[in-house]
Amino acid sequence: MQNTTCGKYHNFGNSFIILDETQNIMVAESEKKDYSIRILNSDTGIGADGLVVLSAPKVLKAEKNDSGHTPDNIDCIFRHFEPDGSESLLCLNGLLVTGLYLSRLLDKPRVSVLAATNARTPQVLCLGVDDHKGAFVEGLHTSRADKCLADPGVILPFLPGIDKITPLELNFRQDDIAGLDIVNSRICLSGYLVFSGEPHLVVFTDQMKDQHGLTNLVFQDPSENRRASLGDRLIHAMGMRIQNNFGHLFPKGLNLTFVHMSQAPGSGLPCIEYRCFERAINKETLSCGTAALACSAVAQALNLAKIEQTPIFPYLYNRYHPDSFYTLTPHTPQQGLWRITGNPEQISDNICFL
Repeated sequence: MQNTTCGKYHNFGNSFIILDETQNIMVAESEKKDYSIRILNSDTGIGADGLVVLSAPKVLKAEKNDSGHTPDNIDCIFRHFEPDGSESLLCLNGLLVTGLYLSRLLDKPRVSVLAATNARTPQVLCLGVDDHKGAFVEGLHTSRADKCLADPGVILPFLPGIDKITPLELNFRQDDIAGLDIVNSRICLSGYLVFSGEPHLVVFTDQMKDQHGLTNLVFQDPSENRRASLGDRLIHAMGMRIQNNFGHLFPKGLNLTFVHMSQAPGSGLPCIEYRCFERAINKETLSCGTAALACSAVAQALNLAKIEQTPIFPYLYNRYHPDSFYTLTPHTPQQGLWRITGNPEQISDNICFL
């Protein structure tokens, strides 16, 4: 393996190493898994939440997808690898930082990429940067979770592209969560299953009646003890219960996304707050683009908000960086397509890694 030159970016705390292979292949395909494990580990590499690999269109031999595009119509191919070396289906924060990177590299406000190349139907998406509005990804859509991601027996059809699930009983014992009074008790999680590039169980805590005050626990004021709040421990415990106890229902894991309808700081206008436990890393993430899309799609379907006027706050990142939010817009409602806007930033450039 030759030396590789990369850049590091983040969007709302979700960080990525970008490996640009549009001109030359720097890491052999057979080595990409091990390479991502090493480079994403802060002890053995650079450290980040994901590895974005960009390659030239001619690299991928693909047939036309549903939108009628071929690889000749695109500027780049986007792939995303997790810290365990697995390749994810889609990563919207990774696409947002890619939009910033490519728009600068190619000196174009809009670029076209082929993403989700390991899914049944790759997606052609438009990325770019709007002056004073941040980076965007458009052409997104949500759908029902495929049967390979969720057992049909747990699914309760609800609305087009959105399902409910039979309640999941999470049992807790004494000292499972220190300081939390749920001894010999259980929490029944019910919510909306939606595929937004990743499978998300969207749980509106305000709708969870008699469930140990989930909204107050999950979206509590963390000012006294930010790093070890009960809400943090509760989310981790529930997320791990889902991954460990319900693999027969969700064979590839499940992202657990908690949502609270609130008011934007200073304005009093409606906003959406969310927290997401990610299946790929088995912990809560500072922000997640597919979670923002999933909870927006459900909130719109339930008529809880006018999404184009509603900021979506990644709760955990906002503890330390207030007023950071996504905006979602159904930019072609007749086709059910979405546009997401974030605020990616470059952390460093020209990182050399052996």
